[in-house]
Amino acid sequence: MIKDFYSQSTEYLFIPLEAHFEYQNPEYMANSSLAIRRANRTHLSMNVIFNYLQDVYEPEIHCEFKTFRNNEYKPTGIAFDLSLCDLMSDADLNVYKELMSDGIHGNIPECDDVMPKGNYWMKDVVVSSKIKKSIFLPGKWRTEFVVVDKNNVKIFAGATVIQIDEILSN
Repeated sequence: MIKDFYSQSTEYLFIPLEAHFEYQNPEYMANSSLAIRRANRTHLSMNVIFNYLQDVYEPEIHCEFKTFRNNEYKPTGIAFDLSLCDLMSDADLNVYKELMSDGIHGNIPECDDVMPKGNYWMKDVVVSSKIKKSIFLPGKWRTEFVVVDKNNVKIFAGATVIQIDEILSN
């Protein structure tokens, strides 16, 4: 009998390996940080601090997902470019939307083409089963992201790496 890979009896184990900002434009950001940790067996928790030194107009994000094969990270074809404000404001695109501005898990405001100067944070925001099993298969995954403003000035760039392992449930 062939195992149904996408069955409900399959769980994923998420293992955080790294998370960091690779670049912060000193004119726009300072003392910002990104961290992921294991919340429990199958969930990750993310903590982010953004310290914007000035308003960022029409921020755009480019995000690309890569998998580790043959001793290097290779593009998967999963990538997107879109308005950071749209990403943060759209509940269908942003699985963190409810938590980002609740005052307990975050204070990130919705933005309308401008991310205002200020100190923003998200803490203990859980990445959970909303991740599609049909896309993110077991293996080592690297997410690379870059945010630029309307003049294509790089505001920040970073990466996260997680290991996804399959757990078979009875």
